[in-house]
Amino acid sequence: MSPSPPKVPVQDDRSPEDANGKYLREVFDGGLTEYEVFWRDRQQWLEKQGYMLRPRFHPGWVPSWIGSNRLRLKFEDGASFLRTAYMLDARRISDGAIVVLKKVQLQEASLGLPRELRMAQLLRTEPYASDPRNNFVPIFEILMLPDADNMAIMVMPLLRRWDAPLFETVGEAVEFCRQMFEGLQFMHQHHIAHNDIKNNNIMADTRPLYDVDLHPCSPVRSYDWKRNISAKSRTRRPINYFYIDYDLCEQYDPAAGPAQKMPPYGGDQSIPEFTRNPHQPCDPFAVDVYCLGNVIREGITGGAPTEFSKPLDPAFTFLRPLISDMTQDDPTKRPNMDEVVSRFNEIVKKLGEFKLRSRIAVAAPDALTSPRSAPVHWVRQLFNFITRVPAIPAPTSTKK
Repeated sequence: MSPSPPKVPVQDDRSPEDANGKYLREVFDGGLTEYEVFWRDRQQWLEKQGYMLRPRFHPGWVPSWIGSNRLRLKFEDGASFLRTAYMLDARRISDGAIVVLKKVQLQEASLGLPRELRMAQLLRTEPYASDPRNNFVPIFEILMLPDADNMAIMVMPLLRRWDAPLFETVGEAVEFCRQMFEGLQFMHQHHIAHNDIKNNNIMADTRPLYDVDLHPCSPVRSYDWKRNISAKSRTRRPINYFYIDYDLCEQYDPAAGPAQKMPPYGGDQSIPEFTRNPHQPCDPFAVDVYCLGNVIREGITGGAPTEFSKPLDPAFTFLRPLISDMTQDDPTKRPNMDEVVSRFNEIVKKLGEFKLRSRIAVAAPDALTSPRSAPVHWVRQLFNFITRVPAIPAPTSTKK
């Protein structure tokens, strides 16, 4: 009896969303989901634009696990890019860099470009582009789809969570705060409010931490899916952090008076002025200050009144007064970002080498087998000190 021919993905003509707003099941186990078909159908066009999709998204793709006895996730083409239905990874043909392609729905011609594209284009021009504090995620290119989809594709770097892998030292967390504070100061000095600062709208370019390219579908697998890889030290290999998501960004005209925005907006549900009086306009710049302070309070210093906050970390007692002021209930009592940066710089000046190289609290601080255990940690830090690796790892690489 001859073996059955392999099943291959087929396009499904059903609506891409069910009643709950969830994407429907895959056409077959491991096959292309309905949102992936969009990319498959444009693979050849994207290749002509200089971007190569993974084999999974090539026309005529036949899953490599078909006919084997191994699980599909043992194969590179068995993994989907699960971050969102609107994004997919690709390799830039010119230099091999891994990038992210993001779909953006265009508006009616009379309305002009949507806010996300307008802001992306603005930040690519001077005087914004050359300012080292500009840590909006860089947009490498904007591709206009030639078909009738009325969509554009933004090309961006592949970024990861800002807090993964974990910070090892106080100095590494201090550098994160510096970049975020100066980045928000840059925005506010140009009268731009982000309007949606939250934990998952801050990302990191972690490429320097790895000797080989990571697979976009996994934080631990190599791009070819053949082996697990681990991150190097942020202290020895500094990285850049970025604000992402331009959807709610807005540039205000100071000549029109104080900036105001009607709440609620954005993803942080703990903003005091939103819960206190949701029908009264608020200062979007003061909201930005609160939201950034809350990200740091939840993820670094600890003690935020939310379910996502880590416990109070004694390593960051020095930072708590500033973060407490940034998250004041009364927005008029919060410092502006010029004040935040100035106070932060004064705080950092007082931190000694030992403090900056100290490790951050971990779940099992006495576990000698942990690479973050005290003896192993201080051996590493002594080596860093002897070899003159700065305790605050400021990156010098470009953001391309």
